[in-house]
Amino acid sequence: MRSRLWYSNRTHAAVVGCSLLFVTFGMTPPAHAADPTGCTRSSLDAGGVRVTCAAGVPAGQSVEGTDFTDIIEITGTVAGSIVSRGGDDRITVTAAPGGTRPGRGGAPGPAGVTGAIDACEGNDTVTITGGRGGDAPPVQSGANQLVAPGGLGGDALTGTIRTGTGKDTVTLTGGQGGAGRAAGTSGGVALVATDGGGGGDGTSGGAVIDIGSGDLTDFLRITGGKGGPAGPGRTSSLDPAAGGGGGTAVAALNLLGTHTGTRPDVLLQGGTGGQRSSAPNSLGGNGGPGVQTFDGTSVPGINVTIAGGSDAPGAGANRFANVGIRARFTASMGPDTVSVTGGTIANGSTAYAAGVFAALRSLAGDDTLTVFGNRGLVDCGSGNDAYNYLSPRGVNSDCETITNLGRS
Repeated sequence: MRSRLWYSNRTHAAVVGCSLLFVTFGMTPPAHAADPTGCTRSSLDAGGVRVTCAAGVPAGQSVEGTDFTDIIEITGTVAGSIVSRGGDDRITVTAAPGGTRPGRGGAPGPAGVTGAIDACEGNDTVTITGGRGGDAPPVQSGANQLVAPGGLGGDALTGTIRTGTGKDTVTLTGGQGGAGRAAGTSGGVALVATDGGGGGDGTSGGAVIDIGSGDLTDFLRITGGKGGPAGPGRTSSLDPAAGGGGGTAVAALNLLGTHTGTRPDVLLQGGTGGQRSSAPNSLGGNGGPGVQTFDGTSVPGINVTIAGGSDAPGAGANRFANVGIRARFTASMGPDTVSVTGGTIANGSTAYAAGVFAALRSLAGDDTLTVFGNRGLVDCGSGNDAYNYLSPRGVNSDCETITNLGRS
């Protein structure tokens, strides 16, 4: 929890996290810091402000709201910070798209938030979308374009979000992958179409979400970006152009909080695969996994639904792609309800990928774990726990009640 102090000869103000407490003698609090270049600010009828920024929030700079309901809309990356203070605020961050790189394909989309957002008190809505990957440019004469796929979508969150004490809704979506290059001719050489870019992740790197304290339910919706479409036209018979793979909902996330009431409601959805082209042997993209690494050990309890993304029609077989949990999901120290399923499979012996490919671990508390296809480990931990599964059952330990729901 951050803290800073502001003093004058007549006023003492303390900021503890997002809470601004004044003991005043006829003075008003200090004005907000200057907005970054490219931002405009206007007043709203209810006392809050609308802040619109066209070039993101650079590192070391900040956008501040008021103690009333504010609307903060950012186009570009938030590398600095947003502090919305009180009120039922709406914060929207949409990263800019990636460009094109002649001869090299589309540029990656930038991340949405690499810095920090403090949503503070109130029932706030925070929506972040990673940048769309750049489309691969057309074939150009004389350029080295043997490999020129669409750009990767940008990740939504690699920084920190703090939501405060209200009933908050956080929606994170990885950027869509860029389109692959269309087939063409350069210097008399026929070049085939290329792959679409992979979708960005909902969270990655050192991403942290702190849902704060209080007794209200927070809602977290995190989705991997959709894969970009395959480039149109002739494609290689040995390495056919394919749609990009869907992004991972949570490549990495540390969830924090000390809430005292109902558990936060969390949905983690892998991105869908990119579309194939009309070429006879073009392939659709595979869906992305729901979770790579998730750490919820610092919250008292959570309700989580995890699902892999769906394969696009015509996707190749890949049993590692759109599973629910690819590596490790660690639930909280309190009672948890966790449901895990893989995404739909376009080319395989089963309709869905495995829910758990590696490990699902719950710790303390009376937990209910439901897994649609376990090909890894389910560790129920301590407490009176229930493990419900669709076959295969996989390896499980410390589960007091085990129920077979049928076959996946």
